[in-house]
Amino acid sequence: MKLKQINSNVKIGEKGPFDLYELDGYDFSENIEFPIKKGVYVFTKRHANEDGAISHDILYVGQTTDLNSRFQGHHKAEELKKMKPNCLAIHKCDIDEELNYVEAALIDLWNPKLNDKHPKF
Repeated sequence: MKLKQINSNVKIGEKGPFDLYELDGYDFSENIEFPIKKGVYVFTKRHANEDGAISHDILYVGQTTDLNSRFQGHHKAEELKKMKPNCLAIHKCDIDEELNYVEAALIDLWNPKLNDKHPKF
């Protein structure tokens, strides 16, 4: 499955850059095709504020060394489906150690609703 890219090099709050993808009905039953392999991913509910600015409610932050196979059967799939995320933000990481650091920093900053624990960096 290929997701529609909404935007690239976007900041969420003061953090980024992220590439944003529209989840439009994604049900976690198939793999997603990405042009990059490693990254920190963020499931969000993207919406416009009263002033027209775009905001994201952060639902879950994770990391993977293989974005193309990570989401099929994701361990938080059922909980995510209930929360109806409409956006997936991807921060590209080239080094495994960077994955750990960025994921931990974002979880610590945003305290996402579906993250059970806070990884240490």
